[in-house]
Amino acid sequence: MASDTTRPSARHADTAWLTGMQAVNDEAVGLLDVSIIDASAGVDLLVDAMRGDPEAAALLQAIRQAADRVRKAPRRHPALCICCPRSVKRIRPGTVFGIAVPATPNPTGAIGFVFCDRCAADRNTLAAKAADGLRRIWPTLRQVEITHPEGGRA
Repeated sequence: MASDTTRPSARHADTAWLTGMQAVNDEAVGLLDVSIIDASAGVDLLVDAMRGDPEAAALLQAIRQAADRVRKAPRRHPALCICCPRSVKRIRPGTVFGIAVPATPNPTGAIGFVFCDRCAADRNTLAAKAADGLRRIWPTLRQVEITHPEGGRA
């Protein structure tokens, strides 16, 4: 996904969260890799992290931070689903997370988010739902499909 350097929407009032979002956006220089992580992908990440994969370890850290944010959110201001205005008050065994990471060689930040049970029910549409949710934060976000990931001639 690509974004410009426009600040995230002011409707998200948490200053620390906004600062973190802006830092990730600045680091991304307009390009984010978005991963959807359900329970089975989480197990694979855990195995890869235990084998020493730094990318898997970083994704697990981002998931942990997103889960902590849900758990620690005040009752009056619960965490919200990335797709809809439903609150997410608990992390359950089937909770689905998303992680947006700057598509740079050595990213230092990431954006972790969560899907409510209803939005996560259709696993085939999660990537599109995540894109729509991120677009609400950054209205100029656009999806980019990389057709030659190995590169090529200019």
